[in-house]
Amino acid sequence: QRKVARKLYDSVLNLPIVCPCIKLDTWLLPDKDPDGRDPCELLIFSDEYIVRRLHSQGINLEKNNPVNNQEKNSLHRKIWQAFVDKSFILRGMPADIWLSEILYSVFNIKEKLAPKNAQRIYDMLSESLKQPEFRSLKLLERFNIESLGILDSPTNPSINLNNLGSGGRIIPCFNSDILFSLNSPEWCYHINQLAETCQVQISDYRSFLHAIQKQRLLFKSLGAATIAQSIYAGETAPCLDRDLDLIIMRAFRQQATFEDAQMFSNRLLLDMASLSTEDNLIMQLRMINPGVAHTGNCSSGLSTSSFAELFKSSGLKSLLDLFGQDNRITLVLFPDEMVFNEGLKTLADYYPSVKIGTPGWFFNGLSSIQTYFDSCIENIGLYKSTGLNNMCSSFLSIPAQHDIWRRSSANWLAKLV
Repeated sequence: QRKVARKLYDSVLNLPIVCPCIKLDTWLLPDKDPDGRDPCELLIFSDEYIVRRLHSQGINLEKNNPVNNQEKNSLHRKIWQAFVDKSFILRGMPADIWLSEILYSVFNIKEKLAPKNAQRIYDMLSESLKQPEFRSLKLLERFNIESLGILDSPTNPSINLNNLGSGGRIIPCFNSDILFSLNSPEWCYHINQLAETCQVQISDYRSFLHAIQKQRLLFKSLGAATIAQSIYAGETAPCLDRDLDLIIMRAFRQQATFEDAQMFSNRLLLDMASLSTEDNLIMQLRMINPGVAHTGNCSSGLSTSSFAELFKSSGLKSLLDLFGQDNRITLVLFPDEMVFNEGLKTLADYYPSVKIGTPGWFFNGLSSIQTYFDSCIENIGLYKSTGLNNMCSSFLSIPAQHDIWRRSSANWLAKLV
């Protein structure tokens, strides 16, 4: 088995990396490429796994707000030292493998990171980041990243035709969640921004949808291939067209109810799918539990509902009733943190338009990848899965993440021979 796994791994080792969706790191944009970058920002702040582990040790990074570069440098060095002092808490986690691989393969640092050498390694990292070969576009080439889809605002995209300069390597991913959060305090601001960007006067649901359609076409012209969207749970009644305009009007007056938001988001989900049958943007859908729905924060919280409850009470059922058999659209379903693959693989096994995405967040270690293969592939087959879709915002860890995925895939496949 080991020889077969090695042969399979070698066959994909040098293939280019494709990342359809990753959280925005502004330093990746060519016009935001500074002369020198901060190791603390790139290796700690951009990695949710490390940030959460530090928080679990009583180190709250959100309270730190330096007023100048000197204070920032001093503060970040203290945070770096505190992190290294506690770095043992990462043992056994994927983030530990990623960090070790970054230091060794990206920065050519051979010595093991330890409290005694933390500041010296910080200096080495800072000096390396000032070099031309550590510019973002150079790293894209070095990492053999063919395409990097950055989650971008649908109302005011950071990536535009004037600042790409990446040979098509950096592309936007249409992140539509803010458009769905009807009773969020920021919703009116985002819609006004959308109207200004699209040059569309948004006064009702029809004009709102027209503005979205224009933005989707803009994103596609910039190379976008996917839409990232959360599916919210909550009992809803059918939403008629005349009700949508009334809901929009209440939202503009900041009087929308939670029920309005549920009805609105489930209807908008169907219309977004309808638009995908026209512009062919792949819909990446993640199911969110009721406790975090419509708060504007779709990345936190714990799931309390079973898959069956989420399926029946969310827009997913209506979506699949209308588009599950439609070959013009691809729906990639991602499990929530606590809702794993049992229900999703049943859907992928039945509906032609459905594929299953890999579980993200804290389910991307070696054992979790093996569990994903064992629980899904024998039911849905290899061609109903999507491969790795890394959502972690740590750009420097992308090669390590994909290497773990490729090794795990080769090892699992070798067992079938």
